[in-house]
Amino acid sequence: MMSSYALDQSAVQLKNEGNEALRNKDYKTALAKFEAYLATGEEGVAEDLATVYNAGYSAYKAKAYDKSINYMQKAIDEKYSKAEKAYQYIAYCYKKKKDVANYEATLKTGLEAFPQSVKIKGKLVQHYLGEGNNHYSKAAKILQAAAAQVSAGKYTTEDDAYKAELGKAKEEFKVALPFVEQALALDPANETAKTLKENIQKNL
Repeated sequence: MMSSYALDQSAVQLKNEGNEALRNKDYKTALAKFEAYLATGEEGVAEDLATVYNAGYSAYKAKAYDKSINYMQKAIDEKYSKAEKAYQYIAYCYKKKKDVANYEATLKTGLEAFPQSVKIKGKLVQHYLGEGNNHYSKAAKILQAAAAQVSAGKYTTEDDAYKAELGKAKEEFKVALPFVEQALALDPANETAKTLKENIQKNL
């Protein structure tokens, strides 16, 4: 039977090997070593939040996004000192997974927990501006296409077909506006957001 001392040594060895792999940017190996270490159940392992966080970071770098989310969430739940950073990595994971709703929700939760976080606030402002601009661009393209049809003599600005396109564009502008307003609520001095809001309002 293996002694507890030997078990302790193997756990420490796994952690050391994980840290070494992390330093060498061998993230898959680091993740495997950290996971094996955390699974040993040795005394103090469950409270080793630095390694939990490192496992989450390694998982993110290894593109194991669901694992990264789980480890980073544990670091947050256990109030690890790098919890603010953990929120960012969870958000990045959702972005990589193209899960826009959870990306936004994670940033909002992170900002509630760390209202002074410049990084989280910046990412959220960027997100709102991106969403707003996407809808603004769609509206602008609809208007351009409609104007081209008028120029080509397909219909006039008095025709129902043109008015229908105008209506579609207006709906996109309406969707864009709340996103831009949310960006401005977080960053009132943001010139891009102010300009975008003015342009949207001109078309409503």
